[in-house]
Amino acid sequence: MTITNKTILITGANRGIGRSLVEEALKRGAKQVYAGTRQPWTHPDGRVTRLAMDVTNGMQIRDAVGQVEFLDILINNAGAYSLHGDDFSDRSLLERHIATNLFGPYDVTQAFLPLLIRSRGAIVNVLSLASLAGLPLTPACRLPRPTRSRKQPRSLSRNRSAPSLRDEESGFMPSFPDPSILT
Repeated sequence: MTITNKTILITGANRGIGRSLVEEALKRGAKQVYAGTRQPWTHPDGRVTRLAMDVTNGMQIRDAVGQVEFLDILINNAGAYSLHGDDFSDRSLLERHIATNLFGPYDVTQAFLPLLIRSRGAIVNVLSLASLAGLPLTPACRLPRPTRSRKQPRSLSRNRSAPSLRDEESGFMPSFPDPSILT
């Protein structure tokens, strides 16, 4: 997918992988980058507009939708992980984890879906290795891979990605989607 002249929303955009995605989108010629962040944040490039958006806050998501007139690409990057281990015997930690990593991207996607349908846009979900396979020290929460459904003609048909970019801070290599994944 060509990023040139596209309007992009990136959640969790103020640090780490999100910040790298903002920089890469600008470098690739994005017309407008909406940076969804929980904390106040500014960017020197005039093409970047901060949206105050905690993905667990429905009112902030609705407010953000009201500030975006057009959207080509949604990148669900915001996520949470406890570096102190995920002791899910603490229900509040489990609820926070699920609210951020499952319902957050779901709610953001549902809210911006009308704009994406109108532009025939794309959705990119940035996932950690822990979302693909249970690791010994992490919860084995796993979402199913995208599949095509006759009942849902707009569902994803296969899991493919285009050439990637590397986040120097984390070594992670997010990638922009191959447009052929959309039906």
